[in-house]
Amino acid sequence: MNRKIIAAALIAGFILAPVLSARAEDAPAQSIDPKARQQEAQQAMQAMMGPMMAQMMTTMVEAMSKTFAKQEIADNFAMFTRNYYLALVKNGFTEEEALKIVISSGLPSMGGKQ
Repeated sequence: MNRKIIAAALIAGFILAPVLSARAEDAPAQSIDPKARQQEAQQAMQAMMGPMMAQMMTTMVEAMSKTFAKQEIADNFAMFTRNYYLALVKNGFTEEEALKIVISSGLPSMGGKQ
């Protein structure tokens, strides 16, 4: 997910750079210091990217919701959870310890350590 957001930000930066540059060339010469110009450009980019990133996040959450609502997905999570619990017990954890570990782990994710 983070990679998609970073990629979107980079793409938006490449798209917005010429627009912001053109605006700067069209504007009358002003004696604004470089830091103020940079801050102004960043604010303009954020204003343009905000709605786009919100739409991306909405789309992603909707897709995840639809995926997680499928019975097959729930069955897979249940099977994984049961297998994980049994593996913990098999490898020396007490049933109580294994249950606590499974409960604290939550749903499996591809993101690694959370």
